Amino acid sequence: MSAQTDGQSAALPTDVGEFQSRARQFIESTLPTLLPIPDTAPDHRERVSLFTSRAAELAAVPTARQWRAAKFDAGFGWLTGPREYGGAGLPEEYEHHYLDVELDYEVPPEDCFSTGLEGLGQTILSHGSDDLKELLLRKIFRGDLITCLLFSEPGAGSDLGSVRTRAVHDGDVWVVNGQKVWSSRTHYADVGLLLARTGTEGERHRGITTFLVDIASPGLQVRPLVEMTGDAGFNEVFFDGVRIPDDRRLGEVGAGWSIYLAIMAASRDALARSRRRGRRGGLASVGSAERVAGVLRRVGKTDDPKLRQDWARLYTAYKLNELTSERLAGQWSEPRIGAARAMGKLALSNAMSAAADLVARTLGPRILADTGEVDSFDWLPYLLETPAFHIGGGTDQIMRNLVAERGLGLPR
Repeated sequence: MSAQTDGQSAALPTDVGEFQSRARQFIESTLPTLLPIPDTAPDHRERVSLFTSRAAELAAVPTARQWRAAKFDAGFGWLTGPREYGGAGLPEEYEHHYLDVELDYEVPPEDCFSTGLEGLGQTILSHGSDDLKELLLRKIFRGDLITCLLFSEPGAGSDLGSVRTRAVHDGDVWVVNGQKVWSSRTHYADVGLLLARTGTEGERHRGITTFLVDIASPGLQVRPLVEMTGDAGFNEVFFDGVRIPDDRRLGEVGAGWSIYLAIMAASRDALARSRRRGRRGGLASVGSAERVAGVLRRVGKTDDPKLRQDWARLYTAYKLNELTSERLAGQWSEPRIGAARAMGKLALSNAMSAAADLVARTLGPRILADTGEVDSFDWLPYLLETPAFHIGGGTDQIMRNLVAERGLGLPR
């Protein structure tokens, strides 16, 4: 189905059978026209990794943009969105109907758009001015703009109420100075959602405002953060007199914390939808118990009673986490479920670390050097990356505080 001349696609059929037939026709006619994603691996051996490499991430962007533009123009890019901003105006169940079709095909990954599709776009729709909605929403959901979040700072990671990056009002613009850290996608994003202090530090959450800043702005510098894997999936971002027009402010002055909470809630809603509709893969699948069992078989350690017992514990941990996530999926966006989310994150992080430890003990020194033997060296990225999940998205200590305070009712 082709797009209309004004960028608004023709209405999709509401009959589920016709809708899915149209989706299948679109996918089958579009996939052969897409650019191939270049192979950026130095060799063809599989590397077991939780993160896409910086090079592979960048290489996949052109194909992802092409796919998302075609998807949007055909009407499938924002099925629940208002038609005045390029959406299809359909109920949420049509996202499930579409995904039931798309999961039958190997389509380009759209991870580069996740910030906009899963949180920022919906937050702009709910809290942005009419001008911002008109300026950004269609571009975000079509893939013309890639977005990122500029939240964490060297001294304000889990405690974002302590942000020190400052925005000072100067006529019709805001002048920003400060530093952000652990920012993903910033090295190829077009627009970032910035959390900046406009009040005093004593005001904490009440003195924070959010802005949409162009990453190409003069005075904004993005530097890669090299991790112990040797890759650089995250960045630190410096603001030196960056000028942001007031009409790029999202929400009222001082209302940044509510905007932050709104985008987190929108992201949780997207996570809930992805859990309910069975998204492929996921973090747990990378170091799954089944995959670890394959290492034990190939190395000939399946008769080791200690390793077998540890593998059984690993399998149980993953299965409990999976079943608990399914049970809570329908309530995932409710505030009272915060303690359960924290428990889920702790459980998954611990399970991934247990998988890394079990593989390391199974392979021994071979995990550190490429001996040419099966599995040697392939699991090293996974071993080095798992500690990140005890920090990112809230440290283990913060998660335990949430469980204690919100789940058990203990005092702060």
